[in-house]
Amino acid sequence: MEYEGRNQHLAQSCGHTREELLAPLGLCLKEGVDIVKHLIASDWSNAGNPIARVYKSERRELIAVLADYFRYFSFVVGS
Repeated sequence: MEYEGRNQHLAQSCGHTREELLAPLGLCLKEGVDIVKHLIASDWSNAGNPIARVYKSERRELIAVLADYFRYFSFVVGS
C-alpha cells in the first residue's frame, strides 16, 4: 500500500492519472510480447530470415529484458 501511495503521488504531481502513465507501458509490453512470439516461432537456422539473422545472437537478451519489464509492470500494477 505504501508503494501505491507513492505511485499515485507521482502520477498526480506530473498531472496524469496512474492509468494514463501505465497505458504506454502496457502497449510497449504487448508489442514486446508479439515480437517474442514471432522470434520464438521463427526458424533460427534460416539465414534468409531477417528477424532470425538480426536476433539470433540476441534473443536471450531480448527475452531477459522483456521479463524485467513484466516484473516491473506486475509490481506497479499490483501495488
